[in-house]
Order: sequence, then structure tokens, then C-alpha cells
Amino acid sequence: MIGRNAHGVVAAAGWLGTVRELSPAELHHLHGDAHRTEGADRGAIVLGYFLRGQLCGIARIVPLKPGAGRRAEVRLTVEQPWQSCGIGTMLMAGLLHHARRCGVNDLYLRCHALNSRMQKIAQRFGARIGFEDCECFAHIALAGTVSCQ
Repeated sequence: MIGRNAHGVVAAAGWLGTVRELSPAELHHLHGDAHRTEGADRGAIVLGYFLRGQLCGIARIVPLKPGAGRRAEVRLTVEQPWQSCGIGTMLMAGLLHHARRCGVNDLYLRCHALNSRMQKIAQRFGARIGFEDCECFAHIALAGTVSCQ
């Protein structure tokens, strides 16, 4: 899919960029950017979308507190110029793949009630969505999980 977003950025989602797990060195380099690396110390899986070597989006699965079963929280950020290009959807697909491999049964995410982009991404992957005050809460139940290898 080739398109132009609201910022005039032309992108071909999945064609020009790469989704991959971030290395420990990359996580260390980003450590000063707390919103990008939060949860890495709790066994999070962190994926990045790279376009010509530039990190344009980041997504992570953060295991919920111990005793919460096989549940995790999804956190996803795409840099403003790259929004509406399909990067968030590709990152979410990558997260779901890793979550299934690692035996996660339930994924949860939350966003502002007006963040329709994130809500649409969650709905594409079968999320049940609810609202409370100014927040949106989503739950994605994963079927057919296997052990992490």
C-alpha cells in the first residue's frame, strides 16, 4: 500500500521499512527516551520499525506484574510524520506473533478515547474495546499460543 499521510510523507508500508526486535545495544542507546524503553527491564519484547536506518516506530509487549498469568500490556508509538502509513499495524502484527510464540494469552492496551488510530489498529486484531472517562481500554484474546523457544 503506497500512500501519503497528512504530513505529506509518502510511504509504502512494508515495502521500504523493516520491523525487527531491538538489540540490547539499541535499547541501551534509547534508554534516555523513557517512553520508548519503559518495561524493557521486566522482560518486555521491543520491536522497532526502521526506514533507511531511522527508527520511525516502536512497540513493546510488557508482561503484567507477577501472578497475573500469561497477560501482557501492549505499548505502541509511531513518530508523528510516519503516522497513517501502516507502521502501527505492522508493529502490532509483529507483537502478536511474538506474544503467541511466548505463550501470552491476553494482551491489553489503553489509549486516549480520541485516539481513533490506535483503536482501529486494535480492532483490526480482534480487540474488544471499552471506554471510561477519557480512556479507551482494549483486550485482545490470543488463541493457539505455543511455548516461547
